[in-house]
Amino acid sequence: MTAEVDRGISLPMAAVKTGVRYRIEMESGTVIDGRFTSPKGATALLSPISEPGYHTLVINEQHMTLAVAPARCYTIGDAWRELEPGGAATPMWGRSRAGVRPAARRRRRCG
Repeated sequence: MTAEVDRGISLPMAAVKTGVRYRIEMESGTVIDGRFTSPKGATALLSPISEPGYHTLVINEQHMTLAVAPARCYTIGDAWRELEPGGAATPMWGRSRAGVRPAARRRRRCG
């Protein structure tokens, strides 16, 4: 079963009845205990989960994997922002080495 972080998780009406207890065993080791509540004939809802990962949902001793995805995936843009200022766009000769300034290295190479 899949879900998104911080969103309620709906289950088919036939899957559970109001008042049935459930347990979510988080990937981190945390355990969430709860009880289904829903109006008669409505979809049963699990509380939103704020931790992405692969968790185990236990209902009536039945175990199922619950994959909770972040609201947004890690992108190339995120990777670029994590690089040092200038990132990969900075020419290699423009990066400084310990004790040598970039301008001094250019003068030395150019004559």
